[in-house]
Amino acid sequence: MDLCIRIPGDLSAEELQQLIRLITLGGQNTPENILPKMSIAALIAFFKEEGQIISTASVKMPTLENRQSIFERAKSPCDFGDFIYETGFWATAQQHRGKGLFSSLLDLLLHSFRNENIFTIVHHPSAIDLLCSKYDFRRSGTPFPSKYNGTLFYLLLKQKKEI
Repeated sequence: MDLCIRIPGDLSAEELQQLIRLITLGGQNTPENILPKMSIAALIAFFKEEGQIISTASVKMPTLENRQSIFERAKSPCDFGDFIYETGFWATAQQHRGKGLFSSLLDLLLHSFRNENIFTIVHHPSAIDLLCSKYDFRRSGTPFPSKYNGTLFYLLLKQKKEI
């Protein structure tokens, strides 16, 4: 198994297509929606096995308008301007779940961005529990519906580590 870390411009066409397929399996995004958002990724990390991407996570830099919309929809009392980075594009192929791949990727990414405030939006209760207990994220605001399918999302924030 190979660990790969890329900026969007360094992804091969095949890697990009594999990432889009894997991420869309989660049902929260469409290929048309993911492609433009890939360009705002600061780092994309993934595991490959036999040439196939089997797990991925990223840290993105959403636009100011996007961050403002998320924080307002969540009714967060925190300043969206303090949170430049978002972690997301998480996906692990079904047959590789439960092996700690996602946690390994997130460990690496959060360590790389430990001096930054980071936010994420999640909908699955187990992801909320993991992010809050293992990675020191905390809920902010109230749940809000997805623009795509109405699923309720939760805004989670992680404060940078003080040196």
